[in-house]
Amino acid sequence: MNRNERLIRLVRGINADLADCNELKSLLGTQFAAALEHHAGKLGQATEAISSLLETIEARRRERVELAAALLDGDPEASMPKVFALFSAASRQVFEGWWGELESLVRECKADNARVGQLLMGQHEIMQRVLDCEADIYVPA
Repeated sequence: MNRNERLIRLVRGINADLADCNELKSLLGTQFAAALEHHAGKLGQATEAISSLLETIEARRRERVELAAALLDGDPEASMPKVFALFSAASRQVFEGWWGELESLVRECKADNARVGQLLMGQHEIMQRVLDCEADIYVPA
């Protein structure tokens, strides 16, 4: 793969991640709603879809790391800002905008995921308290 092909692949990967992170954000909203409704079926479906999507996003991240390293002649500290420096000024601005948008979406998804996790942990704690309390109620006399 030559330099231009690597750059094209890198840019396509960023665009694909933008689309997938928007989908991930939507799925996290669905997962949160299902948890609020105590709808196990919807919760399971959302969780499966999220897991599958995350595998795809992670595969592209690994590829992006490899492409960046190759574009920067094996630089062990390869980074996207260093890769963007390879572009013309006009192109660099566009790609930096996409990258900033992707970073923002990733932060939002992490926050949404934490919110879902907190909700599920809170529900679990409540169930544990209820179950522990019931153990005392039904103790044989």
